[in-house]
Amino acid sequence: MLKDADSYAQQLATEGAVIASFAARRVEIVKQLAAAAAKEGLKPIEDDALLDEVTALVERPTCCSASLKPNTLKCRRNA
Repeated sequence: MLKDADSYAQQLATEGAVIASFAARRVEIVKQLAAAAAKEGLKPIEDDALLDEVTALVERPTCCSASLKPNTLKCRRNA
């Protein structure tokens, strides 16, 4: 139950695992993305429109990285 309007954002963060502020979510995504990329020796693609879209889609950002074997990305000749 919501305690009061002034504590709404903090209550969402602690009880609901939601970052209510768009700006705060965006900063968190940028921070996590930079850390994940640096760990892999990479640099994130800078695309503000994509970043804004992802920020609007997620409530609690969690960045992860993955890799694929080169063969996975090959298309078959008849595809």
